[in-house]
Amino acid sequence: MGKGQMTAPSGIVAGADSRIYVSDSNTRQVLVYDQEGNFLENVVSSDTTGFGLPAGIAVDSRGRLYVADTFSDGIQILQVGEVTKTLFYMGSYGVGDGQLSFPSGVAVDGQDRIYVADRANNRIQVWLY
Repeated sequence: MGKGQMTAPSGIVAGADSRIYVSDSNTRQVLVYDQEGNFLENVVSSDTTGFGLPAGIAVDSRGRLYVADTFSDGIQILQVGEVTKTLFYMGSYGVGDGQLSFPSGVAVDGQDRIYVADRANNRIQVWLY
């Protein structure tokens, strides 16, 4: 498989930086393209575990990338730039508030509230930090 090729795209978002971010579940990565569809780079989590199974993705008003990591039962928040780094991780496995079970989607609104599709718990959680 060549650079920029996908096998199971599962999420897509356009960033304010005119980049298009695509999560690819099978290859466990997020790929970045320009608006013409040219491959630019892979986003690699600086977390030692990487991505378990990236699904839904979102970008907030500060350009931070949110990745719903289904197999890790959480949301990874990354600063994407010349050097990509994981800023923090939200959630843990469970059924309580702030806990997730197979998160499959994430969205961020204009006030940077985070909406998470918590698939196995059959709910949407809303977070604000």
